[in-house]
Amino acid sequence: MASNYIVSQILTDKIDLKPSELNSPNIVELLVIKLKNRIGNKIYNNGYILKNSITFIGKTMGKIVNLNSINKIEYTIKYSVRMILPTEDDIISCYIDNKNKMGIIAYIKTREIIEDYSGENTLKDSPLLIIIPNETIENPERYNIGSKIQVRVLATRSKINNDKIQVIGVITD
Repeated sequence: MASNYIVSQILTDKIDLKPSELNSPNIVELLVIKLKNRIGNKIYNNGYILKNSITFIGKTMGKIVNLNSINKIEYTIKYSVRMILPTEDDIISCYIDNKNKMGIIAYIKTREIIEDYSGENTLKDSPLLIIIPNETIENPERYNIGSKIQVRVLATRSKINNDKIQVIGVITD
């Protein structure tokens, strides 16, 4: 299911290998595994990187670097990713998790954006934490926990290496 807040991007990054790791039969596979573990399913470059979407494009010849008397081989790799990157005025289909005196807390079901996702599909594993302030909600009693709603993004907040992007929005339906 395509969404306007899921984008594809080509990025570059540096990955270091220890000299002992050069015995690996497939250096590219090792680099991709290290990259996926470092940035996959986390916020990186302001967006949430979908771990299984990381695709290797190319690498530079490794160069030896010495840091604090430790030698490593540094590769610059180029790769493509699918990234969740909500921006102002995007419309997000989400589900109500909680209602309180401040407003509504909602989330996206990860299974709707990742076909082979096998997690719980709850707020806990959602890459977006969506907050709808009470002062923007007409007839709050009309909305029930578990209901699907459409939210227009007003603002976002993200921190590198976190597992959620915080979204402030208003209900549009």
